[in-house]
Amino acid sequence: MANPHPPATGSPPPAAGAPSPATASPLSSGPFRVGDVRVDPATDEVFIDGLPTKLEPRCMNLLVCLAEHAGQVMSVERLLDEVWKDVVVNPDSVYQTVASLRRVLKDDAREPRYIDNVVRRGYRLIAPVIREGSVAVDLGVADGAAPGPAPEPAQAQDIAPQSATTERRVRRVAPLLAASGLVVLSAVYFGSLLLAGYRARHAPTGATAVEASIPYKSVAVLPFLDLSEHHDEGYFADGISEELIDVIAREPNMRVPARTSSFYFRDRSATVAEIARSLRVTHLLEGSVRRSGETFRITVQLIRTDTGFHVWSKTYDRPVTDIFKVQDEIAAAVVESLESSLLHARSATAPPSVNPAAYTMYLKAWHLIASGASTEDYTRATDLLRQALVIDPKFALGWAALADFSTADLGWHANIDHAALCERARQADQEALRLDASLAQAHRALGNIYIHCEDASDKAEAEYRRAIAADPDDMASYRMLSQLYTSTNRPRHALELASRAAEADPLNPWAFVDMAFAQGLLGQLDAAERSYRKAVELQPTTEGLHSLLAHGLLAEGKVQEAYEEYQREGDEEFRMMNAPIMLDAMGRHEEAQKAFEAYTARYPDQDYDSAVFYACHGDPERAIGYLQHMRKGSLLWDVPDRLACLKKLDRDPRFQALWKAQNLPPPDY
Repeated sequence: MANPHPPATGSPPPAAGAPSPATASPLSSGPFRVGDVRVDPATDEVFIDGLPTKLEPRCMNLLVCLAEHAGQVMSVERLLDEVWKDVVVNPDSVYQTVASLRRVLKDDAREPRYIDNVVRRGYRLIAPVIREGSVAVDLGVADGAAPGPAPEPAQAQDIAPQSATTERRVRRVAPLLAASGLVVLSAVYFGSLLLAGYRARHAPTGATAVEASIPYKSVAVLPFLDLSEHHDEGYFADGISEELIDVIAREPNMRVPARTSSFYFRDRSATVAEIARSLRVTHLLEGSVRRSGETFRITVQLIRTDTGFHVWSKTYDRPVTDIFKVQDEIAAAVVESLESSLLHARSATAPPSVNPAAYTMYLKAWHLIASGASTEDYTRATDLLRQALVIDPKFALGWAALADFSTADLGWHANIDHAALCERARQADQEALRLDASLAQAHRALGNIYIHCEDASDKAEAEYRRAIAADPDDMASYRMLSQLYTSTNRPRHALELASRAAEADPLNPWAFVDMAFAQGLLGQLDAAERSYRKAVELQPTTEGLHSLLAHGLLAEGKVQEAYEEYQREGDEEFRMMNAPIMLDAMGRHEEAQKAFEAYTARYPDQDYDSAVFYACHGDPERAIGYLQHMRKGSLLWDVPDRLACLKKLDRDPRFQALWKAQNLPPPDY
């Protein structure tokens, strides 16, 4: 009997020439059963309820191939290699043949009993395979047992959420001119075995995969696969995916989840229905990209999430200079398929940079941020952007990205030269706006500069609003404006914006963090805890999130839980920053004082954090002293427990004077 437990996702494929886990010999030599369907390859017939149905030879070959690799995910490329040998075809042939086979088998793609579509990876046969006069694959049927009705199925395991890298979404509008290199077709392969038997779903239930309230005109663009030989052009594939998100989202009344949420499913073996439920869409757009010199091939398909059927698919073979045109063609076809008018003509299809080397560096910089966004990633990304701008100093998007990256750590990490970073950000942003005043990213970066470098909240609000007007689908600008509203005593407005960002980008943890900040200021501590927990659930390894949840728990008086959560923080700076308050809350005051001294020795000039610690520690004199010494900034942009410590000082005239100097508007609640 084969091992009933599937190996971990990402296991290597069997060695070349090794027998398939599903069967030790080819099935094409005699009749066999797939579930309750009898298959006779010799006559190209399948027998359903005793009645024969003739299959096209290629359809039978596909069924035999899937049966010989039962339980394994077979990529489209591998199926082309094995079923369409020595025939020049494109992936459309696989999609159409699978659809034909499903129709014959009366298989519901939404709740499959035979062929499962593993999004972005391929197909696998999930029904038990039984050779006539032999054994049942993975079912433990004795040798020589006559094939009979399929046994009761084993429930397929749910896919557990996995960690995802942190993401700060930005709009990218540029031609995707990337470095060349010979690209060959590569298969995406998972050498996994399926749990024995059918899934515990014998027949369609009639339930849709997504809620009825979800608009029909909704589509998620999944990250395109990089099919280069060395898988070293992911930035090119990601760039195409992101540009399609931007283009399709411009269509009126079209709901398109933001990049962070769509890219959450990269490297996850999620089903169509699972992705649809998470992103609340009725359609998925997926594809792959291959480069060969100055030409590329894009294969793309649109899938209905309620049935799993392919609505439309196409392959584009073009020169790299046609990338914008192809993107518009794909977007128009998607919108037309969703029973809408074609996309409005784009106002700017000319490349903002004619230098391929400069744009390649730009794409690689963004890929670094999308893949990790650690301090080291930002350093490497800004270095790449500077190189790109030396090559092409008129590259407006490059200047905007440099300004955006330069403001990312302001007010977040302590180990930075604040004044120097502000000056670099200003210079980059001024150049971006001089070259193209319509760039949303440049206006958002300028808003950050006003906040963190000049404490000019009115000017910052105006820039965030300009960014939203320039690109209404850029959720990062909504989040920045939400943060500004929280820090200026307008948490109700902040919560509205953050909630909108979370709805449009439901798998972005930072949208839920913004919600939690506003909820904390509104006194909705239970709701804030839920939002922090959602953020941690989405990206449990991202720096800062465990610390934020710990503070949310501390605000509710859950001291032990808060301490345990703080210990899960993986970032050294955040651990050192929060250790004094957590230890003090636990009653370990001497340890807290030592931890505070270690933090300020490692990261000096932390006036605000020092004031918060001493306010929590019960030393108002030192707390007031640090507040008077600190650079002007909001006293509201913080987590609830730290704000509660500061509020202990509110009877002190000196603190009242500091609070008055904030010039905050009346609260909006």
